[in-house]
Amino acid sequence: SDGNNTWAIPVSADNQLPGFIGIQPPDNFSGTLEGLELAVISGEPGLEPRESSQEFDLVVDGVADGITLNPSRTFGNEGEKIRLNLNADIPDEDETTTLVISGLGEFASFYTDGGNTLLVWDYDGDEDKYTLEGITAEQVNDIHVLQGRLENGTISVEAFTREDESVGGDQSDTVNATFTLNIRPVNATTGDDTLLYSGHPIDALGGEDTIVLRFNEGLGEEDYANFDNIEIFDLTGSGSNTLEALRPEDVLGMTDENNVLKIRGDSEDTVSLGEGWGEPSSDNGFKTYTDGNEVTVKIQEAITIE
Repeated sequence: SDGNNTWAIPVSADNQLPGFIGIQPPDNFSGTLEGLELAVISGEPGLEPRESSQEFDLVVDGVADGITLNPSRTFGNEGEKIRLNLNADIPDEDETTTLVISGLGEFASFYTDGGNTLLVWDYDGDEDKYTLEGITAEQVNDIHVLQGRLENGTISVEAFTREDESVGGDQSDTVNATFTLNIRPVNATTGDDTLLYSGHPIDALGGEDTIVLRFNEGLGEEDYANFDNIEIFDLTGSGSNTLEALRPEDVLGMTDENNVLKIRGDSEDTVSLGEGWGEPSSDNGFKTYTDGNEVTVKIQEAITIE
């Protein structure tokens, strides 16, 4: 005490050292304490005692304390980032969590930071499982999902925590939970709408209407027939989206009487054009194609055009 950070361990009544000396770290501590010193003071009666000392490092390997889940029913609208009510508790906030989520279907995406930051995940399409690793204690109750309509879907969650590799990388037992997720469809209006495509037909009615794709989703000829009265495809920020073999007749069927389709996107996105288009011209960052008659498609130049 007294600021010296020193402990004195007395010998036994017969002047013998204890058979075992140990240091118990506080709860949820792991890491390395450098430069500890063990000193032994010894001597003979009547003589000046002598001190022998040795420095050492104390390495405390972490033990994963795990996670508890108590999820509750979750709901929202398609096209919005819906926070999952996992109600998770992690005793050791230095541990990271792995979540395995199933029941969402393909093309879901996950966010944190109030829905503003895209997370990284792996998707197993055969088992419909999304694996999110390295989730911090601060993030685990701030996981948002973006997905198309889902009526009272049963979502399964597996979760475990892991200590950092620098302190042993210990992994906790896995816990399991389920909850109900209801993602309601959003109906088109006669005004300007932004609508998430979820595989269902969309008649966007009046206004200038934008269709947003889900994460890494691709559309082909069989999908184009699902759209009517749309003006814009927005592929921006939803992974690697593709529009395959887009023809003038597809645009004619999807758009309103103006027959103009604008496609926004970035370098991760690809649009391949079918037969019937003329040579492009450039217009304010877009490549403009026409069929030489009444149909026009404008593709943002950042998009890969094939």
